[in-house]
Amino acid sequence: MRGIIGKTLFYILLVLGALVSIFPFYWMFVIATNDRGAVFHIPPMLSIGGEFLNNFQRVLERTDFFRALLNSLFVSSMVTVSVVFFCTLAGYAFAKYDFPLKNALFYFVIATLFVPTQLSVLPTYIIMAKLHWIDTYKALIVPAMVNAFGIFWMRQYISTAVHSELMLFSNRDGLDYGMIMSATFTATLPLLIVFLLFSRWVIAGLTSGAIKS
Repeated sequence: MRGIIGKTLFYILLVLGALVSIFPFYWMFVIATNDRGAVFHIPPMLSIGGEFLNNFQRVLERTDFFRALLNSLFVSSMVTVSVVFFCTLAGYAFAKYDFPLKNALFYFVIATLFVPTQLSVLPTYIIMAKLHWIDTYKALIVPAMVNAFGIFWMRQYISTAVHSELMLFSNRDGLDYGMIMSATFTATLPLLIVFLLFSRWVIAGLTSGAIKS
């Protein structure tokens, strides 16, 4: 009996959590279907209106919406591919190679995760301005081509998925480096797929990476 009650409470909490997570998206849709006064309405409006097409028409009239959407798709795609590529290389190096100051460099990379993103906004802008990259794709893509979390994730996965004995015994068995890399790539492929599908840069690019031209 206690087990049934516990499971029931557990599923109730899951449903409540799901509703709380979904509510902002529902409220966003509600606001999109009402006039501008709905944003300041107290209590918040929960009913769907009939102004969605009119609101979207005004968006198309005042902004180049589809160009901005294409810009977002391009930037997010380029950033995602570059993050996967460079983070995989760095993660593999930290996981399987020994070189001077290896641990110190890895700890330094991890330490950058504790630096708030907001602190880098102004320095990044100054650098982009000095490079004359303002209002270009490069200003959005290059600073985001690699990140500490991706390096950490790849390093942790490769450390367990790709055994060091593979490289040791491959030398004894006469396997060339290309064969080793093909086996390594196959072992890391599941993580690469997950990283591509759920990379936060895709979401960030679609929501805030648009530029007009």
